[in-house]
Amino acid sequence: MFFCWGGPAPRSWTSPSPLYAPGSPTPTRSSPDGWLPVPVLVMIVMGVITAVILARTYVGRAMYAIGGNEEAARLSHIRVKRQKLIIYALSGLTPGWR
Repeated sequence: MFFCWGGPAPRSWTSPSPLYAPGSPTPTRSSPDGWLPVPVLVMIVMGVITAVILARTYVGRAMYAIGGNEEAARLSHIRVKRQKLIIYALSGLTPGWR
C-alpha cells in the first residue's frame, strides 16, 4: 500500500515485459512481409467486419435504432432486450481476439 501515499511503483508495473509466442516473426510482431504490424491488420479487418455488420444486417440496424432512441426502437417492434444482449455479447467478444 506504499504507492497509495505517493511512493514509487514497482518496476514491473511501469515497464512490463510482454510474453511472445514461439515462432512469432519479430518481437514487434510485424506481419510476415514486414510492412505492417499484425495488430494494425487485425484492427483494419475488425473495422471492416463491424462496418458490414452495421450497414447490412438487421442486428446493425437495430444497434443504430436502439442507440438513437430505445423507446422508439421498442415501438418499432424491435426486441430491445434481445438485441441489447446480442450487442453486449459481440462487444465482449471483440477485445478477446489477439
